Amino acid sequence: MKNKIIILLVSLMLWESNFAQFENFHWNNPKPQGNDLNVVHYSAGSNVFAAGDYGSILNSTNGGTQWELTTNYLPKNINGKYFVTSTLGFLVGDRGLILKTTDGGTTWEQQSSPIDTTLNSAYFFDQNNGFIVGDDGLLLNTTNGGVNWNNVSFTNYYSLKDIQFADANNGFIVRNSGGVYRSTDTGLTWSLYTSLPTPWLLTDVTFVNSNIGFITSVYTNKIFRTSDGGNSWNEIVLTGANGCNKIVFSDANSGYVFGTLGKIFKSTDVGLNWIELTTGTTASINDAYFITPFVGIAVGAGGIILYTINSGTTWSKLSENDCEYLFSIFFQNSNVGLVTGSKGKILKTTDGGETWVDKSVSNSLYPIDVVLFNSGLGYFIDYYGLGIYKTTDTGENWNYHTFSGFNGNPAKIKFLDDNIGFIVGINGGISRSTNSGDSWNVIASGTTSSLWGVDFLNSNTGIAVGADGIILKTIDGGSTWNSIVSGSTAFLRDIAYRNASTLFVIGDNGEFLKSTNGGDSWNTVILPTNESLTRIKFLNTNEGIIIGYAGTLLTSSDGGETWVVKQTNTNKSFSDFVIKDTTGIFVTGELGVIISFSPSIIPVELLSFNASVDGDNVNLDWQTATELNNFGFSIERKQVFSPQSAVSNDEWKQIVFVNGYGTTTESKSYTFLDEKLTSSKYQYRLKQIDFDGTFEYSNIIEIEIGIPVKYFLEQNYPNPFNPSTKISWRSPVSGYQTLKVYDVLGNEVVTLVNEFKPSGNYEVEFNASKLSSGVYFYKLQVGDFTSTKKMQLIK
Repeated sequence: MKNKIIILLVSLMLWESNFAQFENFHWNNPKPQGNDLNVVHYSAGSNVFAAGDYGSILNSTNGGTQWELTTNYLPKNINGKYFVTSTLGFLVGDRGLILKTTDGGTTWEQQSSPIDTTLNSAYFFDQNNGFIVGDDGLLLNTTNGGVNWNNVSFTNYYSLKDIQFADANNGFIVRNSGGVYRSTDTGLTWSLYTSLPTPWLLTDVTFVNSNIGFITSVYTNKIFRTSDGGNSWNEIVLTGANGCNKIVFSDANSGYVFGTLGKIFKSTDVGLNWIELTTGTTASINDAYFITPFVGIAVGAGGIILYTINSGTTWSKLSENDCEYLFSIFFQNSNVGLVTGSKGKILKTTDGGETWVDKSVSNSLYPIDVVLFNSGLGYFIDYYGLGIYKTTDTGENWNYHTFSGFNGNPAKIKFLDDNIGFIVGINGGISRSTNSGDSWNVIASGTTSSLWGVDFLNSNTGIAVGADGIILKTIDGGSTWNSIVSGSTAFLRDIAYRNASTLFVIGDNGEFLKSTNGGDSWNTVILPTNESLTRIKFLNTNEGIIIGYAGTLLTSSDGGETWVVKQTNTNKSFSDFVIKDTTGIFVTGELGVIISFSPSIIPVELLSFNASVDGDNVNLDWQTATELNNFGFSIERKQVFSPQSAVSNDEWKQIVFVNGYGTTTESKSYTFLDEKLTSSKYQYRLKQIDFDGTFEYSNIIEIEIGIPVKYFLEQNYPNPFNPSTKISWRSPVSGYQTLKVYDVLGNEVVTLVNEFKPSGNYEVEFNASKLSSGVYFYKLQVGDFTSTKKMQLIK
């Protein structure tokens, strides 16, 4: 009778890609980008570059009047710069980031870094010798142009913000706690300098020459000046300043202090007297560079870029940042959309979000939420103005609309259809309109907790959420609301229905609640983030999106069961997003942020994941359609049931890592053979890992290694061996089993197995390190069955 081979095939097709990711982030506002810029420098010719948060590097080839975002070293912030020559320069940033350029900033090469600490500033004496300072009292020095860095012993744990040398011997380091360190021996040793009455949060130290220098603090309206090389310092008050970030001199006499809230001060007498200049922005200015005494460029928060051609008398704004916090976004159709923000800010697009036109309402204080009808009718609610504004021409004009409201600030507006709408807000306020917003009636909510979010499943059933973990539910179209125990005390901000029974609530500090019975009871689910979350929506029944503070974006491809943190292109906080159509998602947020991305970009599209069983081996194969930044796949296995132990094991174990193809648009195939498994049920999954460390899991496939149909003793492997080999066998029945090793004379050398075992597949390792070379035999006995095979030990 021929041997019977049991073949089990499990195939999981993933045409909707469990590895779907959201990429191709595009800055719609401000332009060219909205991350904070922390440094700017002119190198040679007409080349200028600026760099800042999230590794953003911008270049200009026409002297700084036009800019292009060229590089992102995500997600590390770039904090400081130093140029040794017009072409040789360094950038330093978060998590030990060190970048070097030899072409004036056109291209950058990442340098080997000995630490993972935030770096803030650099200083070089020449092309070989330099220093870097950073957080936790970090001081590094190099003597070979940055090829190697040495950690200099420094007896403090404060954040060191800037380093500058007045001459070849005298150096100064300022720290955020208010201390100043001085070296008089070219940086070999440093001591705390106590003669300066320094405040907290020192940010910058600058020397015009070997005698005259300055120190700034973002904490105060004061700067400190020395005229004797740092031996003594005088305090200078800048009237109207709110904090000072940086001092830059355009020539031997003319200096500029750049500070918070867009403040710039100028001196023409080497810093003895200062006057405030007009800038036209409230964005903090972090750095500046003067190409000539007349032409200068300043950069700062929200990607602001200022340009002057008259020594700072006037400044032109080259970026589109208006610094307002954008709270809400709503698209009427694929082309027309509105955004609302602080200080009455209203922006409108008619080209699908590529450009935005200012339609601000001067008498509005805080437009926090907006809605549009197809007819052109629309409303936004004014949080601080305690009212509602109405448009009948798709946002071209707005007028204050009669709103009886409730005793508190309105926070969220939601229309179920063209007639029925709700507004919720502070002190438990709920108002309802049944005539397209013409009139509003107050409805008792039964709570005084602030309400911040509201959503409806249908015309009858809805949920409202807010402060103190409050959750209210209505089943009669909003006429009455009942409080539901949430088990949370967090500030809850938004709700999303997946279907009639499953819905989710998000809130501050990563709070995430789930209900599987229509909102009648809730369970807390742990998300992979502690950032405060602001909006949650589903593209379809499977794909969901959550946004939040510090550029947080989470996605789910399994209906909200699991969520993965995605890397965005900014650390600005997100407030709202809209799914415009199948090709566009728009996010709004801090400092005028409007970012779009496409849900159709799938960096690693998994087409299939298969498993087949042949005896005690499992063949795994999978195929990708495309790959983007794919580091590879970790294959994980879990034994869910073993007939030998009759228990389940819920631990996933990595059994192998398979390298990916990086980025490719071609289909790629992968295989792996998992050999010599015991009889059991097993589960497999793929952990796809990007180069930046983010990962996602495939769906799980399950197979079963069946009970053998006959006895069989395998040939040991390897054979010949030295000093170890593995011996495998199969038994179709349970019984007392022995496995012994004998020499060529028939003497028993060792007993490897001598116990009762259930039916199944087995394997043991035989270590012959204490035996001499030669031929040996191993014998298996199970009941009446015996089998003997030969093996050879060669040392």
